[in-house]
Amino acid sequence: MNRLGAKGDRHGPRLCPGRIDRFPFERLARRSLWLTSLAGMLAAGCFGGCARHTTPERPTVLWFGGDVHFGERGGAALESLALDGPLIVNLEGPISTQLRPSSANALFNPPDSATRLKSANVIAAGVDNNHAMDDGVIGLERTRAALQQYDVAPLGSASIAGLAILQVDLSAGVPADLEARLTRHQPTIVLFHVLAPSLYLPEPSLRRAVELAVSSGAQAVLAHGSHAIGAVERRGPAVIAWGLGNLAFDCDCTMEDEGLLVRLELQNARVIRATAVPVRAGLHGQQARLLDDATTDLSLLESLGSVLTNKTKTRADW
Repeated sequence: MNRLGAKGDRHGPRLCPGRIDRFPFERLARRSLWLTSLAGMLAAGCFGGCARHTTPERPTVLWFGGDVHFGERGGAALESLALDGPLIVNLEGPISTQLRPSSANALFNPPDSATRLKSANVIAAGVDNNHAMDDGVIGLERTRAALQQYDVAPLGSASIAGLAILQVDLSAGVPADLEARLTRHQPTIVLFHVLAPSLYLPEPSLRRAVELAVSSGAQAVLAHGSHAIGAVERRGPAVIAWGLGNLAFDCDCTMEDEGLLVRLELQNARVIRATAVPVRAGLHGQQARLLDDATTDLSLLESLGSVLTNKTKTRADW
């Protein structure tokens, strides 16, 4: 046999040319890939546990507006609002079966009110207020049914975006069972409806109710019903808006056109940002509108004791 090809000669066994080229490079490639992956995990700080890390949950955005009564002329009152999240309002007066005139003593909303709320991206409407019974029990039940038909939650109480929301009527003062209701529902957000003069300062009953709500763990407490705006403030993690004023109202019984929208960002049932946005209410058939220059309204809030931050011409955080 040829000595160069002899098995076991001094040059060693013959090797396959393909294996000479491939194996060392495959081992080097695998080692390089492993080292690259290890470096990536160490840089990310998740060695041994990357699968447990998830993308942070995006905040829930909710808007809150004041008193809404469409009446006979206000059907389009909310159409021009262009908000970046769903809206929750207080609906003054039952939804009627036909157009009926309203007065300070009795308010009636038109039959298509639920459709108009839905079109304005309203997802909940307070019906627990001093005008709830203006058309009797049948009218209240009709209103609740109409709202539910268009996926607008009637408040009372509801779960919105996984958050417990409670509306309480303070027209007859602080309910004797308010503490029990707060304990039972454990609301993240509490809305109080008041029957009070159109003043910038809150009534004693509202102050007491807000104290109870904050003590119960509510993260946001907002008031409406007086048709006047009020100060905004923080108490620890909780945010308070003492008056949202009117948002849309077709009744000669109110002329207050100062309104306040509140935008809340919530994460893990905590308010991470609260923004006050002044508006001009849609009165007597006019449309509610955001202001191009709200500096006067923001200055009013500051004069009432609000501590505002991140101020622009149209809004401010607190």
